Amino acid sequence: ALDSDHSRVFVAESAVAAVDRLERGERFDVIVSDLSMPMMDGFEFAEWLRQRPETKSTPLIALSSLGQSTHEARAIQSGFDRYLQKFNAEKLMSAIDDLVYRAQNRKGASA
Repeated sequence: ALDSDHSRVFVAESAVAAVDRLERGERFDVIVSDLSMPMMDGFEFAEWLRQRPETKSTPLIALSSLGQSTHEARAIQSGFDRYLQKFNAEKLMSAIDDLVYRAQNRKGASA
């Protein structure tokens, strides 16, 4: 699907479904994940992503309705680049823009 700025957005119904897409070779500029999910939570998903060479440096944003600083610290420790409260679209879009910009500049500098 295309969002309002013509970015392609893919939605996986669970971390397990996302793992399946990634194992089939799909790649993404940024991954946004909830922390509370069945079967594989967001913390486990981030750790899995960071262990794989293909997704080790993919920008990763945690979304949570949990506002506790312990969850934020654990999210960052698990491999997330940012931790955001759900339902703040402006902050989410700003974080996505920032992380994608930084990732593109890292790639350009190493080329």
